[in-house]
Amino acid sequence: MKEITAALHGARRIALVSHRDPDPDTIGSALALGLGLESLGKQVSWHCADPVPEQQRFLHGSDRFTQEPPPEDVDLVVTVDFGSVDRAKFALPSRPKLVNIDHHASNDHFGAANLVDVTAAASAELVSRVIDALGIKWTPAMATAALVGAVVSPAAVPRPVRCPTNARQPLTETLRSARTRSDGLVPTPPRRRAGPKWPAASW
Repeated sequence: MKEITAALHGARRIALVSHRDPDPDTIGSALALGLGLESLGKQVSWHCADPVPEQQRFLHGSDRFTQEPPPEDVDLVVTVDFGSVDRAKFALPSRPKLVNIDHHASNDHFGAANLVDVTAAASAELVSRVIDALGIKWTPAMATAALVGAVVSPAAVPRPVRCPTNARQPLTETLRSARTRSDGLVPTPPRRRAGPKWPAASW
């Protein structure tokens, strides 16, 4: 973790990369981390070779994703939620340092610095740890993105999701606000069909 936070602290321009055919975990993780880094005064860009799925376009900042690869002149490239560099679909720049944050057992530790924990339910869980380690204050937008990434991640079922304590208050505020606003940040979830019960998330 220290190597990851040192790289993030030391960089001014940071490119966050989500994997091709993006799922909620790669999008939510990148948004939560990037919004947090912007609060530290970092210049952040978001990159994904394929468009953000419609279901995640309500997340704050989702419209800032570009389908172009990161430029060579960024200081740091951070990949989230993929186990090998080819999952980017486009070529990553060779000059900047590469940080790899992921929870898949297949991860081949392709980064110069790697935060890989296969016991994590989702990469959003790992990103949440990084945010706390950086001392970043959580916002409702960050907490919502992390929640979407952690809870909707295919690998998060049926494993329990651990929410960082610092994210609970802004997330609770977001959910409470959404219940009283027709245009709330968190849409009303569809009614779930009867089926096997999932473990309760430890929020």
